[in-house]
Amino acid sequence: MTQFLAQYHIAGIVIGFGSFLIIGLFHPVVIKGEYYFGQKTKWGFLAGGLTMLALSLWVSDLVTSILLGVAAFSCFWGILEVKEQAQAGAQRVVSRKSQPTRPQDFLMGGTRGMVCGVVFKKCCIFVRHINHTGYDHRRNQE
Repeated sequence: MTQFLAQYHIAGIVIGFGSFLIIGLFHPVVIKGEYYFGQKTKWGFLAGGLTMLALSLWVSDLVTSILLGVAAFSCFWGILEVKEQAQAGAQRVVSRKSQPTRPQDFLMGGTRGMVCGVVFKKCCIFVRHINHTGYDHRRNQE
């Protein structure tokens, strides 16, 4: 395979694309793994990383060896990311408890939810004002 890639000068493109896919696939795997299994996933990432590192040393094909090395170090990165995801999850739980519980604040999430809640409240006040003043828009449609 390496001869074919070298002949057409596309080895770098294949390695770059493979690296992009590996790194792109590892990020959601780390997040979902930490969410469903907690800190235990770091041992799986360690075992997978060591296995792929050993395979990258054993395989004779250059492109395959490089991609296995990228996957191995993506697993090692996953160990660190699991710890960061656990800390971020703990912060999300704390911040969720401090959010207001008014229904109008939950129209949209985050800051936009707060803005929409304020706009919703102002519209309700305006509608109540119109109803109390007795303005009837049907009378003006003659």
